[in-house]
Amino acid sequence: IEKAVAATDSQLAAIDQLLTDETLYVPQGKVRLQALLVDQGKLKLRKQELESQWFDQLETLDALESA
Repeated sequence: IEKAVAATDSQLAAIDQLLTDETLYVPQGKVRLQALLVDQGKLKLRKQELESQWFDQLETLDALESA
């Protein structure tokens, strides 16, 4: 899970970099901008899901170690 979170962070950073391109904010860049924003939203959701799984696994591990 840790590697998946890191990969997702890397993809989000790449999208953030792409979003600095001023040509996205003119009418001709609208489609590309929308696609990037959709991808960004999906990646943020995926990261939240991964972090939740990671947290759940840590809690399970802590419970097993405490038993």
